[in-house]
Amino acid sequence: MNNIKFRAWVKEEEKMVKVAAIAFEKNSFDTKSYVLGTAPHLYDIDNNCYTLEDCILLQYTGLQDYEGEDIYDRDIVEIQNTAETKTPYVSIVNLTPYGVLVDGHPLHVKAGIGGSRLLIDYIDYGEVNQYYKKCNKLGNIFENPELLKEGKFV
Repeated sequence: MNNIKFRAWVKEEEKMVKVAAIAFEKNSFDTKSYVLGTAPHLYDIDNNCYTLEDCILLQYTGLQDYEGEDIYDRDIVEIQNTAETKTPYVSIVNLTPYGVLVDGHPLHVKAGIGGSRLLIDYIDYGEVNQYYKKCNKLGNIFENPELLKEGKFV
């Protein structure tokens, strides 16, 4: 079972926060550590309160990169499967009802043989795969948009 975790991009402050709690209804919390709110809101790990309309919620995908970093929706990853191509490429992670998806290799897309792919196809989960599957988290689209311009084949 996956850990259900979120982080949030606070639009006005342009910062990423780790989410400690989410309240969808008025007075959802009655503990002393949380302030009772009237609109749907979230609390970060420092107990700061933000309305949900001021944030973009990003869910943990349940996957980790080569270094053990958690991968969230809208992260930017460099991926490679040397069984398919020799060149790595950069893609945005998209959490969808169909799974955690990344774009297909640009050369495959250009040739008309590849669209979205499951990110798990690029995750190394053991000794057998470590030599041909690579996934490195580079950042996210909010804090590191320049990575998309600098990325290979993007």
